[in-house]
Amino acid sequence: MAHSQTDGQMNVVNRTLGNLLRSICGDKPKAWEQVLLRAEFAYNSTIHSSTGMSPFFIVYKKIPHHLLDLAKLPIGAEQVLDVQKSVQLKLEKSNAKYKATTGKKRREKIFEERDIVMM
Repeated sequence: MAHSQTDGQMNVVNRTLGNLLRSICGDKPKAWEQVLLRAEFAYNSTIHSSTGMSPFFIVYKKIPHHLLDLAKLPIGAEQVLDVQKSVQLKLEKSNAKYKATTGKKRREKIFEERDIVMM
């Protein structure tokens, strides 16, 4: 069973990719299969606010400028671990900031048995 946070994150990614495909396809929405690779490349090249890095940089420690650059991206296991640690720290900071911001707007409500509540 997936965590609710994971579901929310996946919804954001799906919405972002859907918007990206619609903007690339323009007046030919049925041509999405033809532009899928370009959309994926664009998404993976974009710096994400939560990590401060693009998915390509997280994986390859380099930002490819076009698809052909992907063919020649060797990377060592040590580099991958360093980047993963860095991303983990940035995500933890981002999550803590989000939690602090949303926590201010929430207040705990305690209900007693037989309280009338709106559903």
